[in-house]
Amino acid sequence: TTQPPLDDESVYRIFNKLMLEGKVRAAVRFVTERGGGGVLHPSAQAEKRPPGVTLLDVLREKHPPQQQPCEEAFLPCDSLPPLIDVDITESTAERTIRSLSGSAGPTGGD
Repeated sequence: TTQPPLDDESVYRIFNKLMLEGKVRAAVRFVTERGGGGVLHPSAQAEKRPPGVTLLDVLREKHPPQQQPCEEAFLPCDSLPPLIDVDITESTAERTIRSLSGSAGPTGGD
């Protein structure tokens, strides 16, 4: 059975509860109705586009070719901050990876 859509007050309460619990990702997904989804194939037909336009075509439209920036685009800099040596061990990486949620986790899937 399909549930009726929530009113604005209910959406606000659920969003607020998730945020207060520190579940930022879940709150954003809830309010943007992105609970489903998955990996899309680049050659798949793009929604709301004429037939034959693929997702890869849409992405290429949104991302122009790389360019060399002009020198004026950079702020002048007389000195650089000191470089801090960081030692990341295998155990540090594993501990961090296990704490991630979503497709960035150790299995590459939710």
